[in-house]
Amino acid sequence: MKKLIPILLALCLLSAACAQRPREEAPPPPAPEAPAVPEPPAPEEEGRALERLTVELVVDWKDTDRVLEGRAELERLLQAALAGQAWTVEEVQITISTAGGPTGDALAAGGVDAACLPEEDCEAREADAFPVLAAPGRVLAVTGAREELDGDFRAALAEALLETEEGAAFLSLYSPDTVYTAAP
Repeated sequence: MKKLIPILLALCLLSAACAQRPREEAPPPPAPEAPAVPEPPAPEEEGRALERLTVELVVDWKDTDRVLEGRAELERLLQAALAGQAWTVEEVQITISTAGGPTGDALAAGGVDAACLPEEDCEAREADAFPVLAAPGRVLAVTGAREELDGDFRAALAEALLETEEGAAFLSLYSPDTVYTAAP
């Protein structure tokens, strides 16, 4: 019994100590989170990337060899000029022609995406070809057959060719001594 009294006393003291310590309140349960509202996706820059851009350049017979020799450089310059306007074009393909009529037909039908051709050949297809740049007797136009080559692309193409070093080099290599301006 002598051992029982100290044990009981210890238990009483222990229960008294526990009873005097303030109980910590349990934190309130977390408020249910409002259902997550998904953020609207960032608007994609529609048309800011093209897999391929085909351009046909109409040249005089006497300039054919010069332009053909510079074709790879023309492709590189146009691609870089468009990149300067935030347009990514994976492949630029340039073809050379000496006849504006067939080039105008190809442009109107969507066989080529853009063409630099005699003014009269573009005007004959004005419903299907949109002028971007103009020079005396010449027009650089974009087909209306490809939806992604819309007004934004045409504006970017004009700026790329008129306002970047690469664009100026492209125009100079293709048609030296010709001054282009934005088409009205």
